[in-house]
Amino acid sequence: MTQFEPNFARTFLPTFDEPHIKMVFEMTFITPSNLTLLFNTPPRSSSPILLESRSGTLLSYTQTTFEPTPPMSAYLLAAGIGPFQSIHQNTRYGVKLSIHFPLCTPFIPHALSSIGANPRDFEYALGVSVHALEFFQSNIGEPYPFSHLQVLLAPNFAAAAMENFGLILIRSEYLAIPAGESNDDLKRRIGYVLSHEIAHQWFGNLVTARDWSEVYLQEGFATLLGHRCVDSRDSSLQSTATFFAADVAELYEYDVEANAVAIKPELLSGKDAVNSFSAVSYTKSALLLGAIEDEMVEIGGPDAFRKFVNQFVWTFRYNNVGSEEFQRLAASFCGEFRREARVEMEKLVVSWLRGAGIPRIEAIRTSKNKIVLMQKRFVLSQSEFESNRETQKHNSHFYVPLFIDLYHNSTQIGTLQVNFATKTKEILLPPHVSTFLLRTSKNIPAILKQNSPELLFSSIPFETLSNDTLIRELRSRFYLLRNGEDSVSTFLQFITRLMAFFDSSQQYPVIIITQLLSILKELRLTLRENLPLLPRFDEWIRRLFSSYRDSLLQNNWNAMDSLQKSAGKSTLFFLLWVHDSTTESFIDRRFGGKSIEFLELG
Repeated sequence: MTQFEPNFARTFLPTFDEPHIKMVFEMTFITPSNLTLLFNTPPRSSSPILLESRSGTLLSYTQTTFEPTPPMSAYLLAAGIGPFQSIHQNTRYGVKLSIHFPLCTPFIPHALSSIGANPRDFEYALGVSVHALEFFQSNIGEPYPFSHLQVLLAPNFAAAAMENFGLILIRSEYLAIPAGESNDDLKRRIGYVLSHEIAHQWFGNLVTARDWSEVYLQEGFATLLGHRCVDSRDSSLQSTATFFAADVAELYEYDVEANAVAIKPELLSGKDAVNSFSAVSYTKSALLLGAIEDEMVEIGGPDAFRKFVNQFVWTFRYNNVGSEEFQRLAASFCGEFRREARVEMEKLVVSWLRGAGIPRIEAIRTSKNKIVLMQKRFVLSQSEFESNRETQKHNSHFYVPLFIDLYHNSTQIGTLQVNFATKTKEILLPPHVSTFLLRTSKNIPAILKQNSPELLFSSIPFETLSNDTLIRELRSRFYLLRNGEDSVSTFLQFITRLMAFFDSSQQYPVIIITQLLSILKELRLTLRENLPLLPRFDEWIRRLFSSYRDSLLQNNWNAMDSLQKSAGKSTLFFLLWVHDSTTESFIDRRFGGKSIEFLELG
């Protein structure tokens, strides 16, 4: 099997091995007749030939010529040869979708050796792939250019998966699942990776980034639409929710560091291309596309973003695209709905492409009818960052569509919408505003700080706030705490109020519980250096989760979805860690003290 990304096609044949150069490839191979040969395109002709070995023996070979490829970059060439089995299914558009896998189990990693050669183990992946190809063909005006799409299992494949035009290579853990297995985590992983790679047939293969510094255009679309594709087939897998719970949390951890890079880094050569694949090029670029969608939907209606995506693919099909062209197209599209929207979209795209890290936005009430917004890049160890001249060139200001919810006592009386893209900005408040709350859309990563944080949520009812707002507030407060800008007592008071609200409703949002557990585990690790405080912290944790724990121990786990099970397991294991006696007794009764078996709960 071949793997040419980013610039290894030149080791296979003489070629112009840069993504901005597209060519038509017409290939002929001579291979042993007893093996199956796969290439990007379908075979056009084949004929048997005899070749003489060094010992003089005549050996049976096949000479195969394949149909010419569409114009494409050299790194998307692919070929595979081996003793493959295959399963097939046609899409409703007449495309033959095939999954190829090794005939014998030695080709399969040990963990999957028992399922490697059973065609039924790939039926789920085949169904997912057919759905994904139909999903993208039905939502994108430009048709898929081949009469087939092949997926080839590549054992121990270092790249995990590769979107070669017409011939996707993928590791076994993203392809094989035992027939009848009901494992939502595995289904979600297989569904997302296949959907992501099939999305690349348009975003990456048909429309290709001009150079490796602009790979975010490919990965952002494939990430955003890949998760939506999974949810469109099986909403219970909650692929998009998992993205916001796990991937976005990982992005924050990267982006708060001083060495974080912009979505659009400096020009990269092929040898540096590996540096362009990160949480920024996948997750942050997907968030930027989500923010672009938010703006387009607001001015153009619910179908505006889909129309833009179609226009993007149609404009650059069989060609390359760079940041400037993408920016101009997005701005021009918005300008058709409202003249000033063109400038706003350009500011949004440029600031997030060029700016490294994430913004820290603080709101200070300077008088009864005025607040001042201040923006700078948030970095852990902020003082060290600000004293470093080299890092200061990345301290740009982001264009942030900001919402300011206004409250009189505990009643919301209005919302101000502010496009904030400068260092400071004054905002005039209407009469009778007793407090306010900053928020952004979930697609804008930011750290938000507002004055009087210890009073804020005692006067604003939690039930008026969305889960997106609560998760943003939780993350902001945690990073401000880590940076010495908030106190431990204030932070723990906020968490106590938050869990009390969940306890009162007996509703525990998985995305918030997951993030909260991660934060509390990190806090506990830091407290290990202060042993006298640790028992008090553990006791607080046990009280904090007692109601949620009781609901978990009484619930029917088979009725939970996969994310609820995952959050529940993580909570009970955390309670074991802090020596919660009720949880310990439950584990002892159910599993005889063998906590490892608890991993299979439900």
